[in-house]
Formats: sequence, structure tokens, C-alpha cells
Amino acid sequence: MELHFQRFGSGPPLVILHGLLGSSDNWISLARRFAERFEVFALDLRNHGRSPHGESMSLGDMAEDVVRFANARNFSRFAMIGHSLGGKVAMETALWRPDLVDRLIVVDMAPRAYAPRHVKLIEALEALDLSALRNRTEALAALEESVPSLPMRQFFLKNLRSTDSGGIEWRINLRGIGENYSFLNQALEAGRMFEGPTLLLRGGKSDYVTDEDGDAMGGLFPALKFETIANAGHWVHAEAPDTFYEIASRFLCGGH
Repeated sequence: MELHFQRFGSGPPLVILHGLLGSSDNWISLARRFAERFEVFALDLRNHGRSPHGESMSLGDMAEDVVRFANARNFSRFAMIGHSLGGKVAMETALWRPDLVDRLIVVDMAPRAYAPRHVKLIEALEALDLSALRNRTEALAALEESVPSLPMRQFFLKNLRSTDSGGIEWRINLRGIGENYSFLNQALEAGRMFEGPTLLLRGGKSDYVTDEDGDAMGGLFPALKFETIANAGHWVHAEAPDTFYEIASRFLCGGH
């Protein structure tokens, strides 16, 4: 599967992977900053953004997509940043093909199994009767009871697009994501190792990564560095972009 991407700058390659129900658009501002030192490729994961849809959507499938993307561009090695689901895909890619990954930044995600915390959200999105809605504003109102947070509704409804007939439809493969959601929450397979420099960067206000997760992750990533941005939640890069950029940039350039 050939993934859609947005490219910025020149230099050593840096691949960025977004989270569940996100897209490469979420990373444009930071991608442009990283582009001062790197050739940045912000990808849309399969079934997300403008990438193709597919019935299968395991972590292995998505890691294979990333490797195929890198091979098509003749990357000998590349650095990678992955947030949330993108972080799991990035970890799977590094564990599967450690020969290809130079440095790895995992943003607020551990390699363990997670509870299905997004089931109700996905069900709420699937329950929207888009045939009765004309635009995103009407969809925001229709989703208010299920998702009270306006910023969260705005984020998820970025996945809508206008149709030629004047209505709206999902750009993403929402059905495919829902059907494969249980696979996305699975733990990464043990018995493998990525020995390259790895940074686990979590939000201090998030519950996605515990201190114990950092300790356990060291078994898969022995060169792990663990940092916390205290004033950020799960969307670390969006809530504290300057601090995130400073820490990530220093790490990617070989600092500590």
C-alpha cells in the first residue's frame, strides 16, 4: 500500500506517524520546524487521511507500509517519530527492521496492551447520519452529546470532507478502523529488540504511560531514554510544541 505523505525540507530522512483518527495534517507546524535539519515525511497511516483504505489493519500491516515507503525512496536508514497509535507502529517498525531505523521517538504510548477506550467514540462517529447533515458545523452540533469537548469534536471531524452533491462524507475508512480496533490495542510481540537510541516522551497529565511502562519498555529498547513534559496531556506535541520540539530536536541530532 502506497501511503499518502507530506514532505518538507532536506537532509537526513525523518518519518512522522500520527495517532488514531488523526492525519499528517496534525504535524505540519512541527514538521516545518524539523525541516530546518531533516527531510521530513509526515505520513497518513492506512485508512487515515488521504492514504488508501484496506480491510486489514494490524500493527504489522502498518509497519510493513512504513518499510515499503522507506524502501521506495531508497532510505538506507531513517529517524522516526510516532504519536499514540503512530508510536506503536513506529515501535513495531523498529523491532521488525532495526537495520532501517536510526533513532526513534515514541510519544505518549507504551508497547503493552491497552483497554478499548475509544470504542464509544468510534461508535458515536459511526452513528452520525451524514446523509442528514450538510456541513461540518451541523456535524459538530450532532456529536455534542456524545463528545462534549469542542476541541475534541473539531479534531475528529477534520476527517469529514465535502461531496460533489453538497453533503459530507468520511475521508477515513471509519468502518475499517472500527473493525480492526482490537488489533491496534494489542501488546507488541516480545522476544525482539531495537538497540538504537530511543526516546519515550510522555505528557505529565496523560495516563497513557506509567513509570512502570518505562521500566518494562527497556526490555525491548535497551537504549531507552524516558522524559516527561509536565504541562502536557496525551497530545504532547500539540499542547507543548516548543518544549516538545526542543527535546525532540536535541535527541534527533544526537544530544541527550
